[in-house]
Amino acid sequence: PRASDTGGGGGSIGGGGASTGSWAPLAGPTFVRCVFSSPWAPEGPHIVVERALVDTGCSDLELHPSLLRRLPKLPIVASGAMYETSMGGEAYDAFEVLLTIDGRTCAAVVTCTDEGSSDDALVGHMALGALRLAVDSPSRRLVPIPAQPAAAAATPATAGPSGAGSGSMLRAVGPVELASLQAACPFERGGWGSSVNHLEAPRYEATALADEEAASSDRDSGGSRVGLAAPLWLPRNATAVRLEGLAPECAQLVHGAAIPQAVPVTYARVVLASPLAPDGPRVVVEQALVDTGSADCELREGLFRRLWPLPLVARGLVYETVAGRVEHDSYEVLLMVEGRCCAAAVTLAPEERFDESSEDPCTDEAIIGFAALAALRLAVDCSARVLRPLPL
Repeated sequence: PRASDTGGGGGSIGGGGASTGSWAPLAGPTFVRCVFSSPWAPEGPHIVVERALVDTGCSDLELHPSLLRRLPKLPIVASGAMYETSMGGEAYDAFEVLLTIDGRTCAAVVTCTDEGSSDDALVGHMALGALRLAVDSPSRRLVPIPAQPAAAAATPATAGPSGAGSGSMLRAVGPVELASLQAACPFERGGWGSSVNHLEAPRYEATALADEEAASSDRDSGGSRVGLAAPLWLPRNATAVRLEGLAPECAQLVHGAAIPQAVPVTYARVVLASPLAPDGPRVVVEQALVDTGSADCELREGLFRRLWPLPLVARGLVYETVAGRVEHDSYEVLLMVEGRCCAAAVTLAPEERFDESSEDPCTDEAIIGFAALAALRLAVDCSARVLRPLPL
């Protein structure tokens, strides 16, 4: 899911000639100025979106229906094409469109967003790869990819930073990255969240998982509810901070199911641990979806339970998904990618969604969100489908 407060704004009709440039906020995800044109009328009229969300977890482009209707007629790529979304399989009509960003143009596939979407447009993985633009998450901008061979194989995610010590030596070494543009409203237990209506009271009811595990913690620890501990590193959801000092080796590794991925977007090997037990057990997901359109991270419930207890960031947070706004509880987790470590917020993907007979099956056992990518200082190269470490 992506945060409900990352909305872009301002689609308009422009004349002939594509404009260039991008806009990078001080906080929040990456937005970019882009121009949409019909391949049958490349000279215009155009649709100009000043702040399109850059979303590497989305394979194609998306444009708000009110703007898509204002373009000249578009070639039809497919009718009723099935896309895997956060809420299951959804059918969309897909069209061919010309996309121009920073003076570069490509032909790409576009579908329409939901009518209630807060984003006028999404720029997906395939277009970024065709345009050879990498997502520099820390600086919130797109950068040209130089013509060079793909980088060598990534360092295994279990290898910690140079000179890393035991888990008890963890320390924050970077700024807190914020993947949200809207002012936070406080929640209980140190957590923060966004709400569709900020006048309504936040939800404090525990989820079934929290209730179940907290009761277990009560029995096992004589009443100390360690499963509902406050975050150790994060001030709120949609944040992440880089850490050092995590021991690179762990004897207790729990591997995911390695579900085959059918969509050729960017994936990365990730190792996750509880801040309350950084030395293990740890969960390993070989192909975690790299999603700059998601504020926080996500983890399959069965793997999530193997890390319990986790500190609670907030309950009942409202996230915007392709199918509308949904509520999730948010927890603090340690995340390791490319030999770098950060603390990030994670939500839970229900286990039943991974059943092949599910009406809305999910194949992503883990998602690496924007805040974590920014804290880890990793750029997303959609052309080579790899993460490229930036200087620390």
